[in-house]
Amino acid sequence: MANEILFAGGRLDSVTLVAGTPTEDTTAGSFDSTYADCSLFMSSAVTISYNFKNSSFADTDVVTGETGYVHFEFYKTGGTVSTGAIIAGLYDSSGFPWLAIRAVAADSHGLYYNSGTGASPVWTLLGSAWSVSSTVRYKYDLKYTLGSPHSAEVSLDNSLVAGPVTFTQASLTSVRSVRHTGHTTSFNTRISQLMASRGISTINGKVKYSRASGAGTNSGWTGAYTNVNEAVNSDATVDSTTSAGVKQTYAMGDVTVPTGFAIKAVFHFLRAKNDGSSPSNIKSTLRSASTDYSSGNLSGIGTSFGAIGMRYDNDPATSSPWTQSGWNAAEAGYESAA
Repeated sequence: MANEILFAGGRLDSVTLVAGTPTEDTTAGSFDSTYADCSLFMSSAVTISYNFKNSSFADTDVVTGETGYVHFEFYKTGGTVSTGAIIAGLYDSSGFPWLAIRAVAADSHGLYYNSGTGASPVWTLLGSAWSVSSTVRYKYDLKYTLGSPHSAEVSLDNSLVAGPVTFTQASLTSVRSVRHTGHTTSFNTRISQLMASRGISTINGKVKYSRASGAGTNSGWTGAYTNVNEAVNSDATVDSTTSAGVKQTYAMGDVTVPTGFAIKAVFHFLRAKNDGSSPSNIKSTLRSASTDYSSGNLSGIGTSFGAIGMRYDNDPATSSPWTQSGWNAAEAGYESAA
């Protein structure tokens, strides 16, 4: 399959809650403020996940013969650790875990594979554990290739700390999602810059968080950009409409693309819900070169707030890869649908 970015996010509106609820945190140093505006605070065994998405935003899998990458930034404060907690785990479409960076002790992590079954994991250390310190922000990259045998390696701040190693697990034939788990309350974890890819190295990669920065061309909904651009999410302030086919778009925060880098994909995430009556659906809308481009109805919307979204590999106005100027001139928002 094509080399592609399968996920890019890091705020509450981009992840699925598996257990507990993380909060968006603006603690200085816990995230890269050049690109992100918060980290996700993970405590009390909070678990979040995200699925890999293809260009139509349907679930997709990294399969045998392919190489995948997972990237995230990690920051912790000191305290007691939940030994064995999954810092970052790879799961298949059945929700079974097969490969993970796990906590070994309060100040060390290790790369493990599941040598048991999907339903009854047996975690086996691959190589040796490595040290991590409190109040230090680390850049993690997990590379894996599915085959016979499989191979895996972990980079910490662009340096190898595990692997490359090989292992055999016949039941590991695909990967669909990533999960991140917090620890005990006294071992507070913050993560940011979540990214996954197929065939594209994530090492040195960046996820730019872009929030609404001002009024846009479309203003059919009740509300303003300040309702949806909080540094720390608030579900108390919302945009709303009772009519179908109505659009709302906003100017978005700009990106500065470093020399030698490119915008490989734009993921547009919404934290949305309906009230159970029409209009019950929502579309992602981008406005580029004075034209509105709306997706089909986004899947997953319900009567409680949740993360839904769409992936755009190209600028819809040009059908070519995004440029810095193209994104910085674009607007983003949503359209109500019956």
